[in-house]
Amino acid sequence: MRDAPYFVSILELFNPSCMGINISKMNLTKKVKKSSTVKELFFTFIATTISIILTFGTARYFEYREKRESGRQTAINVILDIEENIQELDELASIEEEQFNLAQYVLGHIDEIDSISTDTLKEVYQYLSQNQELKFDDSREKIFHSSQESWKHINNAKFINLVQTFFYERHQFQDYYNSEILFHKPISSEERYENLLQNNYEITEQLPKLLPKLLTEPRIECFITYSASRQNYFRETSNNWRLISNECKFLMGITDEELEEYVEKSEHTGRLVKKKDLIGTWTADMNDENEELTFFNDGTFKHEVEHKTRSYAFSGAGLYKGSMEGTWAIKGDTLVRIYPRNKYHYELDFSHISYNDDQKELVEGYIKQYQEAIQARNEAYKVSTDTMTRKNAAYINASGQMVELIRNEIDEEGNEQKRKSYMLRINEKK
Repeated sequence: MRDAPYFVSILELFNPSCMGINISKMNLTKKVKKSSTVKELFFTFIATTISIILTFGTARYFEYREKRESGRQTAINVILDIEENIQELDELASIEEEQFNLAQYVLGHIDEIDSISTDTLKEVYQYLSQNQELKFDDSREKIFHSSQESWKHINNAKFINLVQTFFYERHQFQDYYNSEILFHKPISSEERYENLLQNNYEITEQLPKLLPKLLTEPRIECFITYSASRQNYFRETSNNWRLISNECKFLMGITDEELEEYVEKSEHTGRLVKKKDLIGTWTADMNDENEELTFFNDGTFKHEVEHKTRSYAFSGAGLYKGSMEGTWAIKGDTLVRIYPRNKYHYELDFSHISYNDDQKELVEGYIKQYQEAIQARNEAYKVSTDTMTRKNAAYINASGQMVELIRNEIDEEGNEQKRKSYMLRINEKK
């Protein structure tokens, strides 16, 4: 029994009450730990779920946006196709009206035809004889039809039906224009050729005699009489296609500003040129011509051109050379070049031509006349204080080896046209 107290004391050591431990508090701690674990598992589950949703949901969202953007670009391309064809028809109507008025003027002054300008007579003759088949560019149509998946991306059945209507009408117009006799010019290619043969290969001087006869022939009178009908047909078709274009833009929520921006971006893929990009020598890739433009770091440039000139009187080609100097700068997106006239110089080289003895007098006379004209021009340039300024929007491609130059010009109709040219870098040989 002596061991009992010892035994009891040992048990008491493990008694929570003896150790000062509160059972209720210990149970609470276990509950808290258990609750914390549950919360951690819950939040982990939520986080994982959100992560999955974000991962797959975002992918789906971007896929949806990509398809929607693809469909919109397809729609924009089709609308641009319609707009370009509208412009073509408007131009056909304007040209037809202008040339009809010239023909009427000549008819009204047939007794004084010798006083009418040569350019007017040539224009009337071309109006009656230049016969070209009409062929619309159908590349966008082929792209549209080759990928019906793009129709799903557009997701607008009425828009697609309108586009199909336009393509059908365009084919109908093209076939009618090329087959209907009233659109055919009355002077055939064979007749034009015969006129050249009968007039020593030069018909211009004979037009005052030739046109009065032609303009009284029934086939010519018929063609001129139906000019108003042709003009109306062009304009009515143009207006109909304009309605289709406007409805397509309305259905897709596409503005004219968006179309202009799309065209602007698609016209060039390079970046704007910086001054350091241009330092060096560039050339233009043209047949029968050699052109080099060297930009120097001090803001000056040298522009050299060579052009081959040919004639039926001799074999080979003469070489027309020009040298110009000036200053240049980059202003915003524009390359500005200033050419002082007194820095111009031209010369001719006929050392590489050959000709028969019976052509000697003719050729030497031609060369002498040409040389005198060039010499007179050089003398005039020496004392000139005039300058020529050339401005081009300039973009360079990713390789830095090609520059695109864009300039705005006004055509004979008063419309602004963009003209493009390209320069290729000449890399120095190591």
